[in-house]
Amino acid sequence: YQREEAKIQAWVNLQSAKSEAQSRKLEVKIQKMRSHLEEKLMKRMAIVHRKAEEWRTEAQQQHSQQIQKATEQAHKMKNQPNHHDSCGCFPCSNHQL
Repeated sequence: YQREEAKIQAWVNLQSAKSEAQSRKLEVKIQKMRSHLEEKLMKRMAIVHRKAEEWRTEAQQQHSQQIQKATEQAHKMKNQPNHHDSCGCFPCSNHQL
């Protein structure tokens, strides 16, 4: 009986060792997958931030151009005579006389 019990216990120990080894192997695999996915997410977020910064820069440039155009138009309007043929008001009509 003791011999059979020793065989059974050896088999149980072997199965336990195999299970632990498989568990460690899976943990390593999971950790590698987690690291890979974290790296992938970090790269993706870096791309997102870079793209957002490009859009911000572009929007700022467009805003500056709009301000510059508006300023130029204001200067042109300020420097042009203020009369129109289609306008019938006294100041505009007075310039035509």
